[in-house]
Amino acid sequence: MNMNKENVIYKFKGIRMLETGDYQIGDLLFKIERLCLYKGEKEIIDLNYQQAQILKMFLEAEDHFLHKEKAIERLWPHLYTNDDAISSNLHNRFNMCIARLRKALSADNDIEVLCRTKKGYQLIVKDQTT
Repeated sequence: MNMNKENVIYKFKGIRMLETGDYQIGDLLFKIERLCLYKGEKEIIDLNYQQAQILKMFLEAEDHFLHKEKAIERLWPHLYTNDDAISSNLHNRFNMCIARLRKALSADNDIEVLCRTKKGYQLIVKDQTT
């Protein structure tokens, strides 16, 4: 799983899509088919299914930006509704997934999930040259 030997077909500020369809995010590798996150050659970073789906959505989104409402609707289409109680519960679940995803991604100190108030979230890799 040597990340340096795979050809890069997409690159955006520290996030690279490899020929295999996997993503290199800073020093981490996200295997898209398995929904697994790796640090180094063998260390697996635990993600549950929803956290892995959110990471996949980030990677596939333009500028790695997720609109919160659209992400919630994609994660829980069978539960998504205008009912305030259910909506509040889904927002809380989503916020918990984001918090846990941030913790998992903290294996690389240069990776952040930024909150864009009233809009959504953005996955970034800090510029390591500054």
